[in-house]
Amino acid sequence: MPAQARSLTRPQAAQLEAAVAAYGRGQPAEAAARLQPLVAEAPFAADAWHLLGVCRAQLGEDAAAETAFAQALTLQPEHPQLLVNAATLLRRQGRMAEAVPLLRRAVLVAPGAVPAWYDLGLAEYGQGHLAQARAALQRALALDPAHAAAWELLGSVLRGEDRLADARTALQRAVELAPQAATAWINLGAVCRLLGDPGLALAHYRKAEALGYAGMELGDAIAGALLDLGQTEEAIAQARATVRRFPQAAQAHLTLAHLRWEHDPDAQGPRDPLLELDSHARQQPDNLPLQQGYIGLLLRAGRAELALERLQALAEAEGALPLALQALQADAYDQLGEAVRAGALYARLQAAGGDREPAFLDAHARHLLRTGRPEAALDCLQQALAMRP
Repeated sequence: MPAQARSLTRPQAAQLEAAVAAYGRGQPAEAAARLQPLVAEAPFAADAWHLLGVCRAQLGEDAAAETAFAQALTLQPEHPQLLVNAATLLRRQGRMAEAVPLLRRAVLVAPGAVPAWYDLGLAEYGQGHLAQARAALQRALALDPAHAAAWELLGSVLRGEDRLADARTALQRAVELAPQAATAWINLGAVCRLLGDPGLALAHYRKAEALGYAGMELGDAIAGALLDLGQTEEAIAQARATVRRFPQAAQAHLTLAHLRWEHDPDAQGPRDPLLELDSHARQQPDNLPLQQGYIGLLLRAGRAELALERLQALAEAEGALPLALQALQADAYDQLGEAVRAGALYARLQAAGGDREPAFLDAHARHLLRTGRPEAALDCLQQALAMRP
């Protein structure tokens, strides 16, 4: 780190050195305990503020870390690593729009700083700015062609731009450089599946599985590849295994229900997949994504009365329904021919900010079509697409 604008006293310098040593030993709490009184005595000590921010961030004390970084930036506004560290904290909190300006300053003052370009790519990607993310990652890779994580992220960006062949090339490079990176194998499998090669996709998914990757999305992806290969029974078995392993994961339950609904010839009567899903939903009344998915499937199956019964039970147990479930309630009224009641509920939800939710806009568009207002429905769908391209 650069020298201080004013000199520390000899005891203060020794305190800073001791904090640096503690941090180097992997003891951020001890380092922070030494730094806190130091910055109180010497508030001009930018290096101390910077290291204090790093320590607080590692300890999960985000508010204190942000304060420390802000103090350091007032003293060293063009310090590239400080800018990157402050931006990383914001990015980790999902505050991408605040992180990007800091990272742009970092690459401006240190155009050869690969971590700054990579983090800028991450932050731009997090905002959905694909072209800007691609440009930043390409700069990072021009400086360091062996940066496996940058190749992997570039693959995701290119996939988002629907440049699937280029995405595959980038992801292949990522797994060549880092063959133990399970997420790169999963992303490569997803691109291969989109390119119409489910067999190769499955092989890549199995590689990630062999590496010990334990995320629900891998089980979901394997089930999809098996289905693409025509191995329906194996796909259903995989989906069921994923549900057992991740009982709280709504998407796992919905994948199993969809597979059984569409591809299991015995899925009727007591083997109705919605009965199984109903059982899981009743066991997890606080799992909003699971409730939403289950009720949505009831509506797709034309079981609006059952959907309303479930919504009423949730309302009695939990109080006011979340907006997403109220939108499904309005959709159920629509299916039962109660257009006036549905329209009144949609109007209330729209006034409450529902038009900021794609799920609400989708349901409202269906209502508008049913009530003979196609132009308004098209407007709703265009808004939903703008939010969820």
